[in-house]
Amino acid sequence: MSPDSLITRIAALQTTQDKPFSPGLFSSYRVQPQWFGYRRADDNVFLTACATFTLQGIRNRVSAESGQLIDQIAGRAAEAYPLFRNKDGLDTYNFW
Repeated sequence: MSPDSLITRIAALQTTQDKPFSPGLFSSYRVQPQWFGYRRADDNVFLTACATFTLQGIRNRVSAESGQLIDQIAGRAAEAYPLFRNKDGLDTYNFW
C-alpha cells in the first residue's frame, strides 16, 4: 500500500458524525474478550491525538496531496479537543 493510499484510508476512518464517537475522532473500543465478549465504544481523544501527532511528523515526507489531507485530519481532530478539556479549566485533557 502506498503512503498516499494509506493516508487516504486513515482520513476515511476519522468520524464525521456524532454517535457513538464525537466528530473528528478515530473510533476506538474497550475490549475484554475473557469477560463474555465485552466490547464497548470508547469515545476518547488519546488515540486521535497520537494518530494526528504521528501524521504531522511525516507530513514533510509525503506528497502535497497527502500533506493537505493530513492538515484536514488535524483540523477535524482539533475541533474535537475542547470536548475533552478539563472540567475545571485546567490545562489538561481527559480521555476516559
